[in-house]
Amino acid sequence: MKPGSTGLLKKNVEMDETLIGGYSEGKPGMSHDDKEVVMVAVERLDNGLTEHRAPANRRFRQRNFEQAADETVDKEAAIITNDFSSWVALKKDMPNIKTKKSENGVAFKEMHKQIMLMKMWLKGNCKCP
Repeated sequence: MKPGSTGLLKKNVEMDETLIGGYSEGKPGMSHDDKEVVMVAVERLDNGLTEHRAPANRRFRQRNFEQAADETVDKEAAIITNDFSSWVALKKDMPNIKTKKSENGVAFKEMHKQIMLMKMWLKGNCKCP
């Protein structure tokens, strides 16, 4: 990773969503009561490094996904993501988005590694109760 990277991701970009905020007892899956929805975008660079962006959102809605893509990824970039319904709905307005099955994270190994690293960093730096 390059420190201080800014600007839009330009080439081959993977995007995914995650929740930040810990476990909610009795709330399986993607419930987001007191959690922050974070869209994560990873671009694989030619030199083997990756560029990352992680804009926060409030809900799993199509317009939030579209806004996250607009804010982080160049319009000409090739975007690949999972087949979550909000991403699939964007395909009609953003033809550069391709979706595929996540296969429990196997298909997006680098993306999920970056999400885990981000969450570990937050746990180590958060002064949470």
